Amino acid sequence: MHSRRPPFLVILALAITATLAPAQQDQERRLLANKLAQQAADAFEINDYPKAEQSLRRQLVLQPGNFVVMYNLGCALAMQGESEQAADFIVRAVEHGFTDLAHVERDPQLASVRDEPAIRGLRDRWPEVLIAQAENNLKDAQRTFAKGYEVTR
Repeated sequence: MHSRRPPFLVILALAITATLAPAQQDQERRLLANKLAQQAADAFEINDYPKAEQSLRRQLVLQPGNFVVMYNLGCALAMQGESEQAADFIVRAVEHGFTDLAHVERDPQLASVRDEPAIRGLRDRWPEVLIAQAENNLKDAQRTFAKGYEVTR
């Protein structure tokens, strides 16, 4: 009995499709994240903070390390009176790269969270937070550009 092998072009097409699939999925995730960000912005414009929260939570699933999403989610929660949870998201935003404490201090949407223990603690240890951020950025750069480069301080 003679077995039939798939033609080379079919195998090549399957290989190309398998290679492109992750890139296409990444593109679709980015597009959906952008759509959710726009929905959240639109909701903020009309003071629909529960809808903003919903869109931002969905966006955070797609972009779990995005400190802008965390910060905005903190704002949406603060505007709904969820001060403790809002403060936690602001702290998470800082842990993921947000470094503008002055903005937190003057953002009217965060007025209700400024006296939360998490925000007071952040304010009290701000110099250490910035040093930790710099260390993390250096580690990221070392991982990214490790080959052929020497790191000095």
